Amino acid sequence: MRFTVSTIRTLKPKDKAYYVSEDGRTGLGIRVLPTGTLTYQFRYTRPSGTRTAVKIGDVRTITLAQARAEAGVLREAVRRGEDPADKKNHDIEVKAAAPTVGDLWTLFETDMKTPRKRRSHRRRKGRQRGVSSKHQAASQTVRGHATISIPEEKGVTPLTAKTLYDYQGLWRRCLKRPFAKKALAEVNRSQVRAMFLKVSKRGAVEANQAVALVRRLFNYAIDELDGFGGVENNPAERIKKNEEFAGDHVLTAIEIRHVWSGCGEQTADFQGRKYDRRTPLGERRAAAKVLLGLALRFVLTTMQRGIDARFMHESDIDNEAKYWTIPGRYYKIKLPHRVPLGELAYQIIEQARQLRPEGCPYVFGSPLTGLPFSAAALSKRVSRALDDWDVDYFT
Repeated sequence: MRFTVSTIRTLKPKDKAYYVSEDGRTGLGIRVLPTGTLTYQFRYTRPSGTRTAVKIGDVRTITLAQARAEAGVLREAVRRGEDPADKKNHDIEVKAAAPTVGDLWTLFETDMKTPRKRRSHRRRKGRQRGVSSKHQAASQTVRGHATISIPEEKGVTPLTAKTLYDYQGLWRRCLKRPFAKKALAEVNRSQVRAMFLKVSKRGAVEANQAVALVRRLFNYAIDELDGFGGVENNPAERIKKNEEFAGDHVLTAIEIRHVWSGCGEQTADFQGRKYDRRTPLGERRAAAKVLLGLALRFVLTTMQRGIDARFMHESDIDNEAKYWTIPGRYYKIKLPHRVPLGELAYQIIEQARQLRPEGCPYVFGSPLTGLPFSAAALSKRVSRALDDWDVDYFT
């Protein structure tokens, strides 16, 4: 039969799949499946003498004119002695072997975890005091143009632990599902923008951060990996960001008292207990709530960042001298920071030690997991209690 829109609509599914070819030796045909799906196919004789078919597309997605045009291209290829089926299989294999965004993320994540030698940010200006110009020149040559090289045993990672942790969260929440299995060369600006608009419905700032991560990944492929996966252009460039508003609320003395009182749940009921996986979940959740309150009190007392409090390790505390050393890996300058612990701060640490799980090395380790609390735990603890504390929103 000669295919028309009307004749195609008359094709009905049967118990078994069947094939209907078009008159005129065009090679074009339609395969009808029992499910009702209709697909255009091109049937031809291979150079080996066997008959085979190549799928052109679904009847619902391409028009009859497009199917005839594609069948004409395939027919000309057969006349030249080519085998469209072999070419299609080859294209599928090439596409399957092409590097994906997931492959790029694996390389990026591994590289950002790898310590390396790094030049210090401090540069020596002018002639060093007490050093001759001859020795100074030698020092500059050895140390690399008047910079102080960090010894190899003190290698640092390109990203701080917190930045990499944030990137890993963005990858899981925003980028893994739409891009992980997509070939790098196939990612375009419209796809990145579609992801950006979808994530913007959840949060404007998170959408901006997701686009920034895509931009950094593709810049890494272009600059550091010399066009890995055939990447030549960055699809995340020139995407307009959402407008962000910085918080400007500063707690007053009265509000600080309200927050302090609200975080101070009674700890007497929890002291002396040892929490592990066998402890009932309800008790562990109650202990976690109290421990988060203590962590917030500790932040107010020491005026340090939440991430530093969450990852505070027992080995970082000098119990005799009463000070806390924050490792340099949490800072961009890679230098440790020493915080004196007053009597009030040390009392909070002692209370937290009573609540953390048995064997957990973190002072504020979660009774639920035995690990530090998540990045959003402190923020959620605050946001859920603002009404009870009678305090305006703050971070």
